[in-house]
Amino acid sequence: MKYILSCCLLTIILGLLLVDCSKKDDSPTPGTTTPPSSTTTSPPSSTAAAGSVAIVTTLAGNGAEGYVDATGSAARFKNPSALVCDLADNIYVVDLNNGRIRLVSPTGSVTTLAGSGAVGITDGTGTTASFYLAGGTYVSRDVAGNLLLSENSTTRAAIRKITPSGVVSTTAIVPIGIGTPLGFYGLAAATNGDIYISDGTAIRLFHASNLSIFAGGTRGYANGTLSATQFSNPDALAFDTDGNLYVGDANACVRKITPAGVVSLLAGQPGVLGTADGKGSAATFRNITSLVADKQGNLYVADNTLIRRVTPDGTVTTIAGSGTGYADGTGTTAKFSDIRSITIDSKGVLYVADLTNQAIRKIVIQQ
Repeated sequence: MKYILSCCLLTIILGLLLVDCSKKDDSPTPGTTTPPSSTTTSPPSSTAAAGSVAIVTTLAGNGAEGYVDATGSAARFKNPSALVCDLADNIYVVDLNNGRIRLVSPTGSVTTLAGSGAVGITDGTGTTASFYLAGGTYVSRDVAGNLLLSENSTTRAAIRKITPSGVVSTTAIVPIGIGTPLGFYGLAAATNGDIYISDGTAIRLFHASNLSIFAGGTRGYANGTLSATQFSNPDALAFDTDGNLYVGDANACVRKITPAGVVSLLAGQPGVLGTADGKGSAATFRNITSLVADKQGNLYVADNTLIRRVTPDGTVTTIAGSGTGYADGTGTTAKFSDIRSITIDSKGVLYVADLTNQAIRKIVIQQ
């Protein structure tokens, strides 16, 4: 009997030793690390930033093309390409191929604010106004709550203003050509009324009716002081609450310009395309089309079919989206087709212009 008990005890001890050895064999070799992937093009695995969940729904539109003022899925758009929230959390939407500015309430009620549907530059109120929306079109909101819209034709670049009551006027208009802007694209309005405009290779400043180069001017990639920097199609612009200006550069990265005029890399690898999450240059982007900042200083980035979050220290996390498609859901179970613009309301709710899905999508982030 003692012999049997001794054998059982010996067997248990040997088993525990083997389990412990197995655990040690599975651990990495001391002093080695696995670098993060910086060129991956597969959908990221994360569904939200740490401690939060992003819930995606459709606010208005349903994937069908058309022009119908209605509520929710009964409304129709024809390529909603740019959007921004007003002071009451209504959403201005540039309905590109309908040639109109639509207004979407927080409950999804869609109305036409301005535009006749005809192509042109006609100031006026409501449907008496007309827009030239064939070129790249971007929007911002000024401190008074007006919509600012960039327009481009083959001969001129313009900034139009639309008030909450639908009164349309032209704030600036300049010719396009040698020695003049290549076009007006991304817009960001500062709290002092200045307007910052992206222009192919430069960030321009519209101050007191005067247009000047604020940063850049030569195509390429370079950080440093304003005059020494280089950009490549820096279309997406956004301010945070501290007055830092962020730039979505076609170099596949997010740049930061401080109020002191210092330009640096916040996140991404210049010239490297991908969907890798990570910190700073460990992250990659594919196609940055829009930026918006929340009250905590986080940036949200429209990146092709993904919504990415960038914290103030440059940590990038994919919070919603995966491959191309149309699906509501949580985190990466949701799908977008062609994200052109993103905005945020006073409560921190995100809205997305999903161009070819003909819809305005809504993202609620739950902590």
